[in-house]
Amino acid sequence: MKHLRAYAINFLSLADGQHQFDYELNEKFLSAFEDAPLDQAQVVVKLQMLKKQQFMQLDFQLSGHVPAQCDLCGQDFDLPIALDEQMIVKFVHELPELPEPELIYLQHGASQLDLANTLYELLVLAIPIRKVHPDEGCPAEILDLLDQYSQLPEEEEEEETPSSSVWDALKDLDLE
Repeated sequence: MKHLRAYAINFLSLADGQHQFDYELNEKFLSAFEDAPLDQAQVVVKLQMLKKQQFMQLDFQLSGHVPAQCDLCGQDFDLPIALDEQMIVKFVHELPELPEPELIYLQHGASQLDLANTLYELLVLAIPIRKVHPDEGCPAEILDLLDQYSQLPEEEEEEETPSSSVWDALKDLDLE
């Protein structure tokens, strides 16, 4: 966990105004998180921080790629990651029981902002649920095989049998 210290900002030593930080999310970073849905990544994070007396505004920009398996053809590929996210750090006397997702709460007197968990969550949320090859798409030969084997044989049409629903009796009632 010592390598996660690089993701903590000692903001008390910073003057009010704009500050920029650069981080890299890779295998070493991901190894600190148990049960991570991925174990490899090549993602660069550019963080613009606006520090004010009562709050801090964090603008995250993630870009890079993670290894993924295509949901259509099953082949491995590099899934591009691109995410812009803004969060506000708010200083409070007591931490709320139900925090808002776009706010990070710090108690007055805190001197560090640990961004490791926040960066991990942003990375995981940047991965789409459905993973498919980007622009170039799946290989044509694999798509042809999928089309060939996914066609179901045409079913014979069954003879229509009258339904014996309880509601059918209501159709015969004259309601006028």
